Formats: sequence, C-alpha cells, structure tokens
Amino acid sequence: MEDDPKGPAPPRRPVSGSWQQSLHEASSYISLGMQLALTMVFFVAGGYFLDRWLGTEPWLLLAGAVLGMTSVFVHLFRLVAQLNKKSEARRKAREAAKKASSDV
Repeated sequence: MEDDPKGPAPPRRPVSGSWQQSLHEASSYISLGMQLALTMVFFVAGGYFLDRWLGTEPWLLLAGAVLGMTSVFVHLFRLVAQLNKKSEARRKAREAAKKASSDV
C-alpha cells in the first residue's frame, strides 16, 4: 500500500436523511430530559419566589428542591416500569411466535 500524497481522506458527512433519522430516534430521550429538567426548575423556582414573597428563606427553596427531586424520581420509576412492561410483552410475543413456528 502506498501512502496517498494528498493525505487522509476527510471524514464523510452523514446523509441528510440519516441525520434526521438519528435526531428523530433521539427525540424521545431529549423530550424526557427536558421534562425532568423543567420539573426541577419549576419546583425550585417556585420555592425561591415563595421564599422571597413570604420571607422564609431558604426553607421553601429547599422544600421545592426536595419536591422536585421526588417528582423526578417518581416519573423515572413509572417510566421504567412502563418500559419493562412493554419489553416483557414483546418477549412473550417472540416466545409465542417461536413456539408456534416450531409446532408447525
């Protein structure tokens, strides 16, 4: 093999369709991240502004942070349970299809 006098080839740019497809596939994760971040921001900001209004600094800010974290964990727990349920249903469907094909 001889070295190319021009040097290494530049990296290929992905085709527009594949970039869009990748973005579409990642959109559910991006959406989940935004939901979780905005939940935390909502509770912390609410606690902050209530503290300023009522003069109870920093207690409502801390309560808002704890409520926000609890809300995020509950949301994640429910999401994982839902995904596990879907995964289990797909696994059972695959096993049923495999069993049906082996019976034939």
